[in-house]
Amino acid sequence: MKTGTLCAFFLVLLAWTAQAADVPPQAQPVQKLLEAVKASDVAKLKEVFSGPLKKRLAEIGWKIVLKNYQKGFKDLVGDFEIKDFSFKFEGTKEAGKVQVHHKKKKLPDVSVILESGSWKMNER
Repeated sequence: MKTGTLCAFFLVLLAWTAQAADVPPQAQPVQKLLEAVKASDVAKLKEVFSGPLKKRLAEIGWKIVLKNYQKGFKDLVGDFEIKDFSFKFEGTKEAGKVQVHHKKKKLPDVSVILESGSWKMNER
């Protein structure tokens, strides 16, 4: 690997690490949701929800769920960049709400829970 390519790789890795560090652990499922919607990634979308909610969404069909989220975000904020979102958590060490802002626009809060050691969205 050439030195320039290696330097570029590390710069991208550093930027990604810095961005991830700015996101509270409780808000990571919300950020993953945004990533899944942006990339049309059904597998990543399945990772963000709590067990009971995941079962209900599977009944609807993951491709339909993804399309609904894509339409919802397009209507709400248009074409978005993940870096334009910010998050704040309020709650306990097991559950709470993530406040979501896109640029300066407040979006609806998202309910999250700690499930088997990982934070998950507990509503759609």
